[in-house]
Amino acid sequence: MNFYKFILLIIFSINLDAQIADVTRLPGQQIESIYLESSAVSVTENEIIVFYINVFRPDTLFYTRTTNAGLTWSNPLVITELGLRNLTSARFFTSLRTSTGRIILAWVGGGISTMYSDDNALSWSDRITFSSTTLSNLVLSELEDGKIWLSSTNSLGTSVRIRESNDSGESWNLLLNVFPTFSGNIKTLSFVSMPDKILAFFEFNNSGIYYRESTSGYFGSVSFPVIDSPFREHNPRVIKYSDSHLKIVYQLVDTTQLNNPKNDIYYIETTNGGTSWGSPQRFTSYAGEDQYVQAAKSGDKAFITFSSTRYTNQPQIAFARIGETVESFRPPYIRDLFAVADSLNNKYWLINARVYDDESVASVRITLEDGVTLELFDDGQHNDGDPFDNHFANSIMFESLPPSNNNAITVNKLNLPFDNKGNLAGILVKYSQNSVTRAIDVSDNESVLTKKLVADQNIKATFEEGVYLFSGGFFLSGYANGVLWANAMAHSELVEDYLPGKVGSDINDPLNNIYTVYRDDPPFGYSWQRWKDAVSLGAEFYDGDGDGIYNPVDKNWNGTWDPDEDMPLILGDVTSWCVYNDLVPQAQRRWNTVEPQGIEIKQSVFAINNPELDNVIFIRYTIVNTGTVAELMDSVYFGIWADGDLGDFNEDLVGCDTLLNSGFYYKNGPDNIYGDNPPSFFISMIQGPVIYTNNPSDTAHNNSGELIGS
Repeated sequence: MNFYKFILLIIFSINLDAQIADVTRLPGQQIESIYLESSAVSVTENEIIVFYINVFRPDTLFYTRTTNAGLTWSNPLVITELGLRNLTSARFFTSLRTSTGRIILAWVGGGISTMYSDDNALSWSDRITFSSTTLSNLVLSELEDGKIWLSSTNSLGTSVRIRESNDSGESWNLLLNVFPTFSGNIKTLSFVSMPDKILAFFEFNNSGIYYRESTSGYFGSVSFPVIDSPFREHNPRVIKYSDSHLKIVYQLVDTTQLNNPKNDIYYIETTNGGTSWGSPQRFTSYAGEDQYVQAAKSGDKAFITFSSTRYTNQPQIAFARIGETVESFRPPYIRDLFAVADSLNNKYWLINARVYDDESVASVRITLEDGVTLELFDDGQHNDGDPFDNHFANSIMFESLPPSNNNAITVNKLNLPFDNKGNLAGILVKYSQNSVTRAIDVSDNESVLTKKLVADQNIKATFEEGVYLFSGGFFLSGYANGVLWANAMAHSELVEDYLPGKVGSDINDPLNNIYTVYRDDPPFGYSWQRWKDAVSLGAEFYDGDGDGIYNPVDKNWNGTWDPDEDMPLILGDVTSWCVYNDLVPQAQRRWNTVEPQGIEIKQSVFAINNPELDNVIFIRYTIVNTGTVAELMDSVYFGIWADGDLGDFNEDLVGCDTLLNSGFYYKNGPDNIYGDNPPSFFISMIQGPVIYTNNPSDTAHNNSGELIGS
């Protein structure tokens, strides 16, 4: 047998002057991590060992120890690397300290595994792993004759397996025909030896705690209730103090709270060997999640560990001693936090939170990464639904949004999403802000949730109540060095020949984003400064001082923009700019006979809030031959590609208007989505490339400067 030695170095202190007066967070956990399952054993009344796993490290088993009944704890140490990877993680922990002092652990992960320690967790045996069809709800129990039983069920509770060890966990044998399940669903099965029988306690039919008894080793099919209320009692953990005194610690789900079906911890006792049971006692009433409870005998108390969201608003291991601890810290629970971009301007967000408390929530405030703090309300007057329904909300307008890979522009009733490599429509657009939300109840208990707040935009290109475009892009072709080439962006046809960024850039460069500026953005503010990165990638700008350098500075400190000062290229009320290139490797293309041509395309999407243009979005493409393949290209053609879905696509018709340089989708009758008056969707070419005449007397002017010979 191999043993692994560890030395305790660091002690975590909680409070040396008091007992464990309140439910307490187990020290040593990482604030940003999630901890679900734990299990504890008592070496003595004061020495307790807690085993647990970090969800972010699902292949590593940790433990920590207290020698003063939970007042201080050792630094968490690694017991073993479990060897689990990918989507497999350890679940259903159970632990037992036998009457001989041996500690046995069992868990599910790639089968059922067990290991043991004879020196109170300082060293451990090799792991034993065996396959099983029942990989849920493990429980270790010791009988009076020293036999150890390991019970497990399948996820539904329709199959039970019991394994027996006669050598304190060194080997295991499967017991057959011990516990039938044909009369119901059995989960979390524990065994307790009594003077003349064995009692088996379990969750029955997902609704209550029951027991069976055996005098012969066979438990039959007759089940007796311990408790079965209209709610769901589950996950029972049994502690035996004497032949007459038993305690069951369990969880209760209040199924009447549909929006917040929380778990609370209860316990129930018998002092006559199970002939009768006292009234259920509620131990926790926190509005959030207290679950995965485990219990161990600690003198005349019950030491429990469980996963609770009350400390970081995400699951962390907590502990308490029933019979000594009184739950006091019950902060509000922020069950959900989300945002939607709720207006034509994506800088307007509606922020929503669902917050619950066992008393009453006094305030909910969110602070965003740009320093803005917003109070959320549950008064029915801030887009929060009905008053006092635990739905808190409020709207906020950001001065600007950070660059992103995707974006969407909405003008009047028309919405168009796009990305940073030439795709139009069919794109999930996300805007995000780091946030800290604080909820305080009337007793001044505070809950804090740190979260990246994401506002999702509809991936569809919509007009009013229906879709008008499923996917859009372009095709481009020409000759380079006498060789015909073609490339395109048509993602619904699996044609994507372009990458974000300039030719030769790293596709993962954080600068390869979409840069958006609104006409009403503060002059010289965040979006104007971020446009410097766009300019470094080739974006145009208004060069007010004529020095050829983009430097948005308020030269006279008057707080407004003046014509002799630089500003971004603002083509409309909202302008989004990006650049992409055709360097998708030849082998990765759908048509893999065409090599990259060293083409860059600078794309500007903009819209104008004008009644005459209230359902129009403009797209400007600047196509650049960087010369990496051919110095000159000949007979280059550019065409818009669209996979239109005008409401019900089965009835779409297409046409063209040569006088308007337009292609369009239309209906010749009512539509299943748009009704009796369906719209038409036009794509119009309104400007071609600049043509140079080579005549210096020909000039053209725009806000970017003078063009000679055009």
